[in-house]
Amino acid sequence: MTRRGPRSSSTPGGAPLPEAGLPTTWLDLAPQPAPLVWREVFGRAAPVELEIGCGNGRFLAREAPRRPEACFLGIEQSRKYSLMAARRLEKQGAANARAACAVAEEFLAERVARGSLAAVHIYFSDPWPKRRHARRRLFQWTLLNLLADAAGPGAALHVKTDVDWYFELIMSLFIEHPAFELLSFGEQLEFPEEDLEMTGFESKAHRLGGRVFFLEARRLRDARA
Repeated sequence: MTRRGPRSSSTPGGAPLPEAGLPTTWLDLAPQPAPLVWREVFGRAAPVELEIGCGNGRFLAREAPRRPEACFLGIEQSRKYSLMAARRLEKQGAANARAACAVAEEFLAERVARGSLAAVHIYFSDPWPKRRHARRRLFQWTLLNLLADAAGPGAALHVKTDVDWYFELIMSLFIEHPAFELLSFGEQLEFPEEDLEMTGFESKAHRLGGRVFFLEARRLRDARA
């Protein structure tokens, strides 16, 4: 969860400065307006893509420099890992990316303006396999409602998991939800040769001979959540 801290000052461009000693790619949510104003967060107007559960920032650090025309924000409910992601982004020189500490459902509900996201990435979220922990799983009908509100018309949603039954559950949610169109899905058969071209869980699954499943969906333009 986001911890409150002292109010930050701002740069001439309006983007808030990080807390002392923190990387410039760290986004302290405490002093920010709700919902966030993307132009102020990134210092420019550009399509914004959100990664939910960014871990230590592998995907963001790889993708952001390759696509300077877009802006990327990764959220992670662990402050430790969100800071690791921010430091990785700073080291990589990814000026178009930020990392923040936040809980996904709260962030989508309170911090994202309706229809303001161009894409959402969710890779290898915890499946919480025990039945008594089912309510802790990220993928619920409630999450898809929140994603439908946050995603703009035509926005892409990208999902990966290495758990077959969880993949089936996720896919059924997207099939049933009226705001999304399922574009493609299946088992990933090809993997990059370089380890850093994959997320940590993707690399581990590939190394151990496990299976990785992917899903791509699109926010329908005329559907209501």
